[in-house]
Amino acid sequence: MKIVSAISIVSGTAVGRIRYIGKTDFDTGDRQIADTVAEAGRFEEAGQRVISDIRRMRERAEDAGEKETADILEAHELLISDRGLTDAVLDEIAAGHCAEFSVEQAFTFKADMLRATGDEYLATRADDLNDLKNSLLAALTGAEENAVLCGPEKNVPEGYGGKITENDEAALSFTFDPEKYIIAAVDLLPSQLLGLDRSRLAGIALKEGSPVSHTAIIARSLGIPMVIGCAEVSGDWDGHIAIIRSGFPEDAGIGENADHGMSSHEIPVHAADSGRAFIIIDPDENLLSETAKALEETGSGRMSERARRIQDLRTILGGIEVRDNPNPNPNPDQSPFLYDKDRIRIYTNIALPDEAADAVEARADGIGLFRTEFLYIGRDSAPSEEEQFNAYRHVLEKLAPRPVIIRTFDLGADKIAGFLNGPATPVNAAFGKDNGDTDGVHTVKYADSGINRGLRGINLALRHKDLFKTQLRALIRASKYGDLGIMFPMIATVGELRECKRLLTECCRDISFRVGTMIETPAAALCAEELAAECDFFSIGTNDLMQYTYAGDRLNSGNVYAEPDLCALFKLIGMAAEAAHKAGIPVGVCGELAASPEYSVVFAKLGIDYLSV
Repeated sequence: MKIVSAISIVSGTAVGRIRYIGKTDFDTGDRQIADTVAEAGRFEEAGQRVISDIRRMRERAEDAGEKETADILEAHELLISDRGLTDAVLDEIAAGHCAEFSVEQAFTFKADMLRATGDEYLATRADDLNDLKNSLLAALTGAEENAVLCGPEKNVPEGYGGKITENDEAALSFTFDPEKYIIAAVDLLPSQLLGLDRSRLAGIALKEGSPVSHTAIIARSLGIPMVIGCAEVSGDWDGHIAIIRSGFPEDAGIGENADHGMSSHEIPVHAADSGRAFIIIDPDENLLSETAKALEETGSGRMSERARRIQDLRTILGGIEVRDNPNPNPNPDQSPFLYDKDRIRIYTNIALPDEAADAVEARADGIGLFRTEFLYIGRDSAPSEEEQFNAYRHVLEKLAPRPVIIRTFDLGADKIAGFLNGPATPVNAAFGKDNGDTDGVHTVKYADSGINRGLRGINLALRHKDLFKTQLRALIRASKYGDLGIMFPMIATVGELRECKRLLTECCRDISFRVGTMIETPAAALCAEELAAECDFFSIGTNDLMQYTYAGDRLNSGNVYAEPDLCALFKLIGMAAEAAHKAGIPVGVCGELAASPEYSVVFAKLGIDYLSV
């Protein structure tokens, strides 16, 4: 039994036979071409074949609901259709060079320029160029680039390694599906991953690679356990049985110099919350049985979506140097809440009290966003103060001593509370305006669509203060059961924030918890310095901030901004982060972008203190 240390990229457990993918060598030697017009046609025909393949894979990803994969393939299609790159290749051909040489020169030159910037994100785009270059060369030369396990007809050769028992197949029959395999390679391009039979792919082990590469993003979206940094990966592994254990604690008892005869009970079966990982080559029968039993109990070797996101972000951000906060703890008598100058904390979002247990199991550093509006939706009357108190207390006690940020209700737009939109009652008769009916029955017309902020979030709360104060009282009562932060949604002006704080003091003069605001309107970002002077923390909601910044309705697919240039969004986020740091308060991100490995490094560079996913 051989144990190799690695770095966890996508957490989980995988069991299968290793299939090694070697580097495909294409003949890109410089051959002089007399008929350059015909050679240019050969290149353009190859390009069309690659584009057709990309579109076919993209359609398959869209049909399967694999949005991240489809987005990457769309970017590849745009990149290979770029006239600058195409013209660079055609210029080489016009000078008398063959298409293979021309593709190699043009694509390598562009990729080297991106890598020379030293930026990790741009370096991964250079990998995309390398991927497309190989696809073009495969089309030009007729090579079968993805010739390893691309379909069910490609079976594992009989008699390969895995020193289990004399009757190898009989022993394997009760441990794992013999059709499953683990890909091992120096590196794996997105097109290679997408060309594999993913129904049989159990895991990926690479010598190189990056947490923010498109291969990693696709593997993460598909939930395929993946490790990198496997220094010993080689073709000698091909055919051997292996186990991937991705994401293990430092005291797992497995190291680079581990005894190959280690007993199986010394190797952990379940993943935990660090970035360590191990590949166990030729595991013994006991270890295979234990792993199979664990997989059978959990249903798979993969973490919950919440745990996986948290683990993967910790892996990516583990090596990021975090800025030194000038005022790390304004109130030393209280917990540091969100600040930790040594690392970026990873929180999680919940919508219902029962999800608190999931947050604990996923080893989140706390709750970065408790969406309380879901306590109001789908019912005939508003939740009582007692009902809300019990819900908030449950979450605070479950997470203690970790912090919990509870957002006051953000109703309106796509979050409709039926008891507010229905016929008038003694409780809700004051809501809204007369709808024009002549029978004297009033209904509330607050459910705006589109990008109109309208009667939503804090606007709705401040118009209906009795409902708002009921929630505030419940939060105040629950605050003594944990580390509470109260956060107000859709703030656009300092006046709105001050009115919220005034209502808080009406409910309780002795406020012992933190009060913060969402930064999800451009107005809030632009007046972030003034807001920071009134707050204990910021939380940036990228979903709404993006739609209001780009005037795009995220609820209307016919009017949605498609892959906008995020420069303006990140400028606003940077402004908010700078204002928060100047005031000595922490700032986090809790929108969908917070969970994107592709942007996590950008947030770190902007000085974001925590991400909530």
